[in-house]
Amino acid sequence: MELRVIKAGNGDSLLLKFKDLTNKKRNILIDGGNKKSDYNKYLKNEILELIRLKENIDLLIITHNDQDHIKGIEYLLKDPDIDKSIIKSIWFNYFKNETFSNVNKPNYDISTADAIKVQNLINEYKIPSFNKTLETRKKIKFFGSKITLLSPFIENLTQYKDKQTVDVSATSDDYNYTISELIKGNPNVLNGIDENLDDSFSNATSIAFLFEYNNKSLLFLGDALSEIIESNLRSILTERNLESIKIDIIKLSHHGSSRNTSMSLLDLIDCDTFIISTNGKKANLPNKLLISKILSRSRKVSTDRIIFNYLDTMNLLNIKEKEKMYYDFETPAENYKNGYFIKL
Repeated sequence: MELRVIKAGNGDSLLLKFKDLTNKKRNILIDGGNKKSDYNKYLKNEILELIRLKENIDLLIITHNDQDHIKGIEYLLKDPDIDKSIIKSIWFNYFKNETFSNVNKPNYDISTADAIKVQNLINEYKIPSFNKTLETRKKIKFFGSKITLLSPFIENLTQYKDKQTVDVSATSDDYNYTISELIKGNPNVLNGIDENLDDSFSNATSIAFLFEYNNKSLLFLGDALSEIIESNLRSILTERNLESIKIDIIKLSHHGSSRNTSMSLLDLIDCDTFIISTNGKKANLPNKLLISKILSRSRKVSTDRIIFNYLDTMNLLNIKEKEKMYYDFETPAENYKNGYFIKL
């Protein structure tokens, strides 16, 4: 199994590759980023490689409507060089055109207009498309793997329809502080108090899921809210009679925002590999405070790897080598031409 964290501007685009029970290669594409130049340079090359290898995108997951997740999918669907028949199925929680009165409201990052364009293209190419909420089907078998939905609820989609909100971001960055300064200066946050967690309607609609196959577990959190993920992980732990869940890799929510990962969520998970997907050029993300949260969690037992798909983003955080040694973590960044490649 392989995971490719593709360069996608300030957004997300991930390609999960695995062999099914018959040894046939399967691919799940999650989101497409937002810049056309990045699509042409990175994601398109990944898709062309699949075509060359005679493989398909067996499942395309569009987590939500934000431009930094959906715009690259619009470019893909409009690209004359891409045979759309390779896309076999799509998960996309979309709305009809008449749902919104203000699809181009000024200063709003949430691009409903782009979402409508994407849905129209999906319909034009007759690609099977499905809404996925926790009410429709929580657990899905997919070519021998198991996908467990963790977000959203259908009520979150309804709230989003009625009350669009601006994208959540920090008012300033925290890159000039050391890890020690952030840990010592935020005792309440690191004890799960006054974390100022994201409660935006847009991110509440994000698809998030647990992928399990061949004794490997990956958590893909899109831009989802920590509260929703935590609630549904607790349900899984109860079902499995566990105190915590072993995860091999977490794609952290909302491009490394500290407001989308709570200390109580981290306390439910045994994991030492975390992915931050962004070029660091929007919304003061990622937050260095999130890294401080990860390093301060109660379940830290080994060397952590906090992976970046852009070297520039890792450098932006201004993390010193002595801090990595003291707090026992590594910060690997882009290791192939299109981003970061992980073999499991």
